[in-house]
Amino acid sequence: MKWHGEYCFGETWIAFRGMSAENNLHAHAALQLVAGAGITVTDDNTFEKQGNGWLIPSGVKHRITTSSPIVILLIEPDSFFANALQPSQQKGSEVQSLSLEMLDTLLADIPLRDMMNKLETLYHQNNSVIDARLISAMTYLNSIDKRPTVELIGKHLGLSVSRLRALSTHYFGVPFSKIIVWKQVNLAFQSLAKGASLADAAYNAGFADQAHFTRILRDTIGVTPGQTQNMDKQ
Repeated sequence: MKWHGEYCFGETWIAFRGMSAENNLHAHAALQLVAGAGITVTDDNTFEKQGNGWLIPSGVKHRITTSSPIVILLIEPDSFFANALQPSQQKGSEVQSLSLEMLDTLLADIPLRDMMNKLETLYHQNNSVIDARLISAMTYLNSIDKRPTVELIGKHLGLSVSRLRALSTHYFGVPFSKIIVWKQVNLAFQSLAKGASLADAAYNAGFADQAHFTRILRDTIGVTPGQTQNMDKQ
């Protein structure tokens, strides 16, 4: 079964709204938030939790079961955004219920992109003005049609790899190489939405091959490329 719905990307996250595919017990790197009606989360010990919203920590094996549309947010676990959503004193390996405020935000009847803008405003910890050099790096990353690398982008801007890494870590909480991975996944999703084959989508996004794309997607957000082909970009 494939996923049916809409999605949008940020620098360190992907949000989905719609019907999820059936899934086996799995784990992935991303911190996950899921909201909807009557969601059952089963963990590695086959213990079931039922409710309308859950936070699933990075690396925790789980399976989600629901017959209703849901909202899923998958976030790079070391990012400032993830740290704001899951403060260090609350981190662990336990599935946690979402607050009513979080549920109200995730389930608001507004465009998905507007919902994410509101969520980032509420929970993003780093409110400093982004460095102009990092803005230039993001702009160049979004404009190039070749396989992106930290070295390529740093050279274009006259920045060393270490300096670009430091700027990205200061603002986003993760090195620029992680930003590139999320961008590549975004590009691959766009290609799939336009009808590209898995191999072409992987190539267009700068992955080494289809197997590389499949592995990165599965490890990062816990789905396979084939499951995402009915998702529409918002």
